[in-house]
Amino acid sequence: MDTFVTIVREYFDDIAKSHEMRCIEQHEFHVRYGNAKVTFGISWDRNRGYELGVGMGLESAVGEDRLSLNLWDILRFQDAAETSWVGGLSVNPQQDLREPVSELARLTRTYAHRLLNGDADAFESIAEFTGRRRITHDWRLEAVGADVEALFQQADAAWLKQDYKSVVKAYEAISFPLSPFAQERLAIAKQRATRGSVEE
Repeated sequence: MDTFVTIVREYFDDIAKSHEMRCIEQHEFHVRYGNAKVTFGISWDRNRGYELGVGMGLESAVGEDRLSLNLWDILRFQDAAETSWVGGLSVNPQQDLREPVSELARLTRTYAHRLLNGDADAFESIAEFTGRRRITHDWRLEAVGADVEALFQQADAAWLKQDYKSVVKAYEAISFPLSPFAQERLAIAKQRATRGSVEE
């Protein structure tokens, strides 16, 4: 049986190549491609709800903020018929990954072409439409090559310590769509981190 990484690379390697990108990270449930302008990743949230999604980010100079979007944002902006399907996509381990991954690749190729070319105006337009703000990227984590699973582990550890600022920092360094569980935990951490700052 083909692995998640094998299936993703079968359908997304050509997309990356056509935009002068290469695979820069892969592990059991995540594959990421990138170049100097843009990165995009395909992730299967195997341990937290089985969400399958595509996220991408516009790279900035070291120390500056970056824009991160997911495929659902991009389809909503373009009023695509497949928007609801992408927003609710969940694949359990008993299901075949090939069909949903191939469809995500088709949608990425169709609707994210300008973004994958590094079109900053396209990123800004969609970010404004969705109400997203620039996310501060932790370049120290990037520098040491920390993978996505390490960021989840960092968030989990910080949560247990009630270190809510670190929870927020770890989740916001992840450039692909978070699961509902992680989104809820991030929202709670932001509230508690803000409350803690006021009380200090």
